[in-house]
Amino acid sequence: MTESFKDKEAVQQCPNIVLFGPPGAGKGEQGCRLAEEYGYVILGTGDLFRKNLENKTPLGIEAKGYMDKGELVPDELVILMVEEHLETIPEGAPLIFDGFPRTENQRKLFNEFMEKRGEEFEVVALTAYSAEEVDKLIGRLLGRGKTSGRSDDQNENTILTRISNYEKQTGPLLNNWEQEGQYVHKHSAIGKIEDIQEWIQGIVKEYSKRVEDVLSEDTAKEETKS
Repeated sequence: MTESFKDKEAVQQCPNIVLFGPPGAGKGEQGCRLAEEYGYVILGTGDLFRKNLENKTPLGIEAKGYMDKGELVPDELVILMVEEHLETIPEGAPLIFDGFPRTENQRKLFNEFMEKRGEEFEVVALTAYSAEEVDKLIGRLLGRGKTSGRSDDQNENTILTRISNYEKQTGPLLNNWEQEGQYVHKHSAIGKIEDIQEWIQGIVKEYSKRVEDVLSEDTAKEETKS
């Protein structure tokens, strides 16, 4: 974690982030880099699924049947896992939501959840729209499948199903957030990791600047009253 983000007040100036994008977009890599740089806690639904599966929990076993076919895990299962995991996260830690929400129903529940917590969030989307970009994502996943042991990365048809599900059910969430006035930032998933990292760091710094400006305005108002 960098020096400027070690104290609690500074960490609270990091936005909670919904890290968005199709399978193979590089969300995991960018999330890890943000965690190392700014002290983020990553809540990745894929990791939650695998953790539950490794521990042979009822939720994990049920989720595996959907994951092996490249299908989305039902909202009810996802939400139960997310809520359970959030109970283990230190209060006030900036969060990265990786792979959640994935459906419109999840998005609405997520909005309600964040509102109850009184916390803001930014949507950071790594996109792939052209056929060429999608082909590169497929290549990434097949390559990862050779070393990761993940069954859903080793079959091209399963990967195509996952990408198709993303485009149909998850991609439209970006427009819905934008229409509500939510901060949504988009960048191509195809590019140098370092360049995308720098772009995301700019979003964090921009948010921190907005928070500092608000705090300065509040301080000035209090001084005027006194």
